[in-house]
Amino acid sequence: MELKVTSALSTSQQSDSKAMEVNGTATIYPFLIPNEGDMFIARLKNGHHGIFQVTSSERKSIFEETCHVIEYQLIDDKTITRTLLDVKSVVKYEFILNFLKYGQNPLLIEEEVHLLNELHENYVQILEWYFKEFLSKEYMTIIAPAQPLPCYDHFLVKATKAFFNVTDSPNIRKIKLLNCDGDDIMHDYTLWDVLINRNPHLMKSVIHKAGLVSARSFSRNPMLEGVYHSGVVYVVYPMYPHLSIDDELQRLIKPLADAVLVDRPTQARSLKDVIAKRNLSGNLDVSELPQTSPLIHPVNKDNYYIFSKAFYTDDSPNQSLLEQLVGDYLHERALDIRTLITMCQTYHSWTALERFYYVPIILMLIKSAIRAF
Repeated sequence: MELKVTSALSTSQQSDSKAMEVNGTATIYPFLIPNEGDMFIARLKNGHHGIFQVTSSERKSIFEETCHVIEYQLIDDKTITRTLLDVKSVVKYEFILNFLKYGQNPLLIEEEVHLLNELHENYVQILEWYFKEFLSKEYMTIIAPAQPLPCYDHFLVKATKAFFNVTDSPNIRKIKLLNCDGDDIMHDYTLWDVLINRNPHLMKSVIHKAGLVSARSFSRNPMLEGVYHSGVVYVVYPMYPHLSIDDELQRLIKPLADAVLVDRPTQARSLKDVIAKRNLSGNLDVSELPQTSPLIHPVNKDNYYIFSKAFYTDDSPNQSLLEQLVGDYLHERALDIRTLITMCQTYHSWTALERFYYVPIILMLIKSAIRAF
C-alpha cells in the first residue's frame, strides 16, 4: 500500500530512558480508516524493513471519502518480527493504485487479483487480434469479413472509435469513420448506442433490423471521406428506420439491396473442443457452464440486428449467455466473470461474422468487469 509521507522519519532520544525513537507522519487514502495501534511494514533508508505502529490518527473532514493523517513510530526492525506478522495474517490484499482514479477500492484479495489479471491480459490480446483481423489496410477502416463484396457497418465503426482509445491500442488512429452524414437515418439509435451510453431505456428507440444498401446511394460529394468514394460496395442500413417528419416528407429512405450479410463457419469442430479445461482458482470446465442457454446465438438470428429477437423483446429464458451478460451490464448488475472468461477462451471458434460483431461487445464487458472490482 502507498502512504503519502508528510514528515520524513526523524530520530529523537527520550530524556529519561535515553531510548531512541523514530517517528514520522503520513496521509492515508480515503479507502482505509487507520486506528491507533495498527501496524505496517515499510522500507527504511538502509534498505531494511521496519515494523511501524500508528500512534495517532486524525480525520481531515466530515465527508465519507476523507483522508486521515497518522503519526507512526518504529517499534522493530527485526526480520523475525515481520515473519510472525505474516504467519498471523488472516487475509492478504493487493494494492492496485490505478483503481483510485476510478473511485474503486484499491485493495483486492488474491483471488480477485488473479481474475483481474486474467481479464486484463485477455483484453489487451483480443483487442490487438481484432484490429489485425478486421482492420483493412486498403480501406483504412473495419470491414465485415467473408462477404463477396466489401461491406461497411458505420454503426459498429462509430462505436469502436467511441469506446476504445489510443491507450487501449494505437490502431485506433488508423480507423477511418467514413462519412455517411448525408443521410439522417444513419444517426438512428442502435444496439451500439445502448452499450456505449449504458442506458437500457434507449432500447425503446433502437432499430431492430438492418439490411444492406449500395454505397452509391450516398452523397457524391468527394470531400470529408464520403462512403460513396471509399471503395466499399455495401453499407449496413436500418430496415425499418425511425423517420423524422422531414424524412417522411422528402422520402429520403434508401432502398435495400438484394444482398445480405453472409457468414463463414469456423474451422474448429465445435465450441466444446476449444474450451480450456484449466481452472481459474476453482474449477472451470465445460460441465460447469450453464446448460440452459447457448454461449452465443448466430449473428442476425431471427433477422434482428446482431442479437436475437429474445434480446430485443427482453425474453431472458431464450437469450444466449452473451445476451444475458449484456443485460446485466446495462442494468449494472454483477457480471458472471467465469462465463466472460470462457468467451475469451472460445471466441476464435466462432464464425467470422460472430467474431466481427461479438468481440467488441465482449471487450466492453471486460472493461466494465475490471471497473466493478
